[in-house]
Amino acid sequence: MCHEYAMYSVKRYFSFMRAAGADHFDLKYRNMPLVQKGVFKYSSNSMYVFGFMMFWAIAIAFDSKAALLASAFGHVYIWVHYLATEKPDMDYLYGRPK
Repeated sequence: MCHEYAMYSVKRYFSFMRAAGADHFDLKYRNMPLVQKGVFKYSSNSMYVFGFMMFWAIAIAFDSKAALLASAFGHVYIWVHYLATEKPDMDYLYGRPK
């Protein structure tokens, strides 16, 4: 499953501390290069693209309309956060993509 590979890649190549936002505040992490191994070689922010699929998988597996609605809302919410907050910060930290 793609969400499992995403979590493995976070643990192996990125670290959960950095995933929690340490690279935005702690200079030790801020000066590290953008990770491009594991699932991160397919997308610059794979946690948003692949990691969130876990919630969709749960909703579909349990055939839950409430979980589908929550997944849809969460997916929209996380992408608004990414585009409004995370992406501008990543552009600042790692430089604008070419």
